[in-house]
Amino acid sequence: MADITTLDGLRFLFDPGAISAIADRDAGATPPGTVIYGLAPAALRVSESVDALLQRLGLASSFARFTRADGSPILINAKSVAVVRQPLSGEYAAGVNSVVFAGSFTTGVRESLDDVKQGINRAGGHL
Repeated sequence: MADITTLDGLRFLFDPGAISAIADRDAGATPPGTVIYGLAPAALRVSESVDALLQRLGLASSFARFTRADGSPILINAKSVAVVRQPLSGEYAAGVNSVVFAGSFTTGVRESLDDVKQGINRAGGHL
Protein backbone atom coordinates (compact mmCIF):
# COMPACT_ATOMS: atom_id res chain seq x y z
CA MET A 1 0.00 0.00 0.00
CA ALA A 2 1.33 3.42 -0.96
CA ASP A 3 0.61 6.83 0.52
CA ILE A 4 0.46 10.32 -0.99
CA THR A 5 -0.85 13.67 0.14
CA THR A 6 -2.16 16.06 -2.49
CA LEU A 7 -1.40 19.78 -2.62
CA ASP A 8 -4.93 20.25 -1.23
CA GLY A 9 -3.94 18.22 1.85
CA LEU A 10 -5.97 15.09 1.02
CA ARG A 11 -4.24 11.85 1.96
CA PHE A 12 -4.63 8.80 -0.30
CA LEU A 13 -3.70 5.19 0.46
CA PHE A 14 -3.62 3.13 -2.72
CA ASP A 15 -2.20 0.25 -4.72
CA PRO A 16 0.66 1.78 -6.75
CA GLY A 17 -0.42 -0.28 -9.77
CA ALA A 18 -3.66 1.75 -9.86
CA ILE A 19 -1.84 4.81 -11.23
CA SER A 20 -2.69 5.02 -14.94
CA ALA A 21 -0.38 7.91 -15.85
CA ILE A 22 1.74 10.64 -14.35
CA ALA A 23 3.02 13.96 -15.73
CA ASP A 24 4.82 17.11 -14.66
CA ARG A 25 1.71 19.20 -15.42
CA ASP A 26 -1.88 18.79 -16.48
CA ALA A 27 -2.29 18.82 -20.27
CA GLY A 28 -2.30 22.42 -21.47
CA ALA A 29 -1.67 23.83 -17.97
CA THR A 30 1.02 26.44 -17.60
CA PRO A 31 2.06 25.99 -13.96
CA PRO A 32 4.17 22.87 -13.55
CA GLY A 33 3.35 20.41 -10.80
CA THR A 34 3.17 16.64 -10.75
CA VAL A 35 -0.25 15.22 -11.58
CA ILE A 36 -1.40 11.63 -11.09
CA TYR A 37 -4.17 10.09 -13.17
CA GLY A 38 -6.19 7.00 -12.30
CA LEU A 39 -6.61 7.25 -8.52
CA ALA A 40 -9.60 9.59 -8.60
CA PRO A 41 -11.98 10.96 -11.23
CA ALA A 42 -9.83 14.10 -11.56
CA ALA A 43 -6.04 14.40 -11.69
CA LEU A 44 -4.35 14.62 -8.30
CA ARG A 45 -1.63 17.25 -7.81
CA VAL A 46 1.30 16.43 -5.54
CA SER A 47 4.52 18.19 -4.56
CA GLU A 48 6.92 15.32 -5.37
CA SER A 49 8.60 15.33 -8.76
CA VAL A 50 7.54 12.71 -11.29
CA ASP A 51 10.86 10.87 -11.06
CA ALA A 52 11.01 10.98 -7.25
CA LEU A 53 7.45 9.67 -6.94
CA LEU A 54 8.02 6.80 -9.38
CA GLN A 55 11.28 5.88 -7.63
CA ARG A 56 9.68 5.97 -4.18
CA LEU A 57 6.84 3.74 -5.35
CA GLY A 58 9.17 1.35 -7.20
CA LEU A 59 7.39 2.00 -10.51
CA ALA A 60 10.04 3.66 -12.68
CA SER A 61 10.51 0.69 -15.02
CA SER A 62 6.74 0.12 -15.38
CA PHE A 63 5.98 3.43 -17.08
CA ALA A 64 6.53 4.29 -20.75
CA ARG A 65 7.34 7.90 -21.66
CA PHE A 66 5.46 9.57 -24.50
CA THR A 67 4.85 13.12 -25.77
CA ARG A 68 1.53 14.95 -25.62
CA ALA A 69 0.37 17.30 -28.37
CA ASP A 70 1.75 20.33 -26.45
CA GLY A 71 5.21 18.73 -26.32
CA SER A 72 5.08 17.88 -22.64
CA PRO A 73 5.92 14.37 -21.44
CA ILE A 74 3.35 11.89 -20.15
CA LEU A 75 4.37 8.64 -18.47
CA ILE A 76 1.85 5.83 -18.82
CA ASN A 77 1.60 2.67 -16.73
CA ALA A 78 2.24 0.00 -19.36
CA LYS A 79 0.27 -2.67 -17.53
CA SER A 80 -2.85 -0.50 -17.48
CA VAL A 81 -2.93 -0.01 -21.28
CA ALA A 82 -5.65 -2.05 -22.96
CA VAL A 83 -6.06 -0.26 -26.30
CA VAL A 84 -4.08 2.05 -28.57
CA ARG A 85 -5.60 3.42 -31.77
CA GLN A 86 -5.24 6.17 -34.34
CA PRO A 87 -7.06 9.41 -33.49
CA LEU A 88 -10.38 10.17 -35.11
CA SER A 89 -10.50 13.17 -37.42
CA GLY A 90 -10.62 16.33 -35.27
CA GLU A 91 -10.43 14.39 -32.00
CA TYR A 92 -7.03 15.77 -30.93
CA ALA A 93 -4.69 18.59 -31.92
CA ALA A 94 -2.51 18.25 -35.00
CA GLY A 95 0.52 16.08 -34.37
CA VAL A 96 -1.27 13.46 -32.27
CA ASN A 97 -0.70 10.10 -33.94
CA SER A 98 -1.97 7.67 -31.27
CA VAL A 99 -4.66 7.56 -28.61
CA VAL A 100 -3.78 5.54 -25.52
CA PHE A 101 -6.43 4.05 -23.20
CA ALA A 102 -4.97 3.26 -19.76
CA GLY A 103 -7.68 2.31 -17.29
CA SER A 104 -10.10 5.23 -17.08
CA PHE A 105 -7.44 7.62 -18.46
CA THR A 106 -7.22 8.42 -22.18
CA THR A 107 -4.67 10.65 -23.88
CA GLY A 108 -3.36 11.51 -27.31
CA VAL A 109 0.38 11.27 -27.97
CA ARG A 110 2.67 12.26 -30.83
CA GLU A 111 4.31 8.84 -31.19
CA SER A 112 3.17 6.42 -33.89
CA LEU A 113 1.13 3.33 -33.07
CA ASP A 114 4.21 1.15 -33.58
CA ASP A 115 6.34 3.34 -31.29
CA VAL A 116 3.64 3.28 -28.60
CA LYS A 117 3.39 -0.50 -28.87
CA GLN A 118 7.16 -0.87 -28.47
CA GLY A 119 7.28 1.52 -25.50
CA ILE A 120 4.38 -0.18 -23.74
CA ASN A 121 5.78 -3.67 -24.29
CA ARG A 122 9.28 -2.61 -23.11
CA ALA A 123 7.74 -1.36 -19.86
CA GLY A 124 5.89 -4.65 -19.23
CA GLY A 125 2.62 -4.12 -21.09
CA HIS A 126 1.07 -6.54 -23.56
CA LEU A 127 0.11 -4.98 -26.89
